[in-house]
Amino acid sequence: MRHALLAVPVAVAFAGVCVACSSAPDEVVGGEPLPVISNMLECSQTGPACSTWTYLYDCYFGPLGLANCSAQSQCHASIDGLGAQLGYGFVCGPTSDTCWKGMTLTSAPALVPKVVPDPTKTFLYTALHKTTGTPATLANNMPLESPGNPTIPAYTFTPAELACIVDWMKAGAKED
Repeated sequence: MRHALLAVPVAVAFAGVCVACSSAPDEVVGGEPLPVISNMLECSQTGPACSTWTYLYDCYFGPLGLANCSAQSQCHASIDGLGAQLGYGFVCGPTSDTCWKGMTLTSAPALVPKVVPDPTKTFLYTALHKTTGTPATLANNMPLESPGNPTIPAYTFTPAELACIVDWMKAGAKED
């Protein structure tokens, strides 16, 4: 008898769920919208397509970039970060605009000066970790895995990526 009484509410609940499911809309709604994956930036471009600040920030220097300048609070997120204190006062900050200004205007000396006769001699270029050249030292080590150990870079720039950065500087290091 007890099982029979329990079966009635379970059957009613099941029927209610079935009716609710059959009248559900075709699209899921509610909560925050999910990012559209197809609109995400492709970070394997070359030539003029990769030589803009927007591309470089989104792919490398910004918060979702491969070589994020401010990923760790001790890096270049604020002037209090160890990376900012040891890295010529460079602060990337929380936005594309603050990062660009930090690289080109406010660090002393500027990581990317207004006039760039040879981009490979800039502070930015020499700091980036490359597969060629000297081993990881105070130059050729950015970004670091840990600011406490300047010999372990977290990301290594490829020759194609470095070419994008050089081309951006040759074009005037604009905030484009």
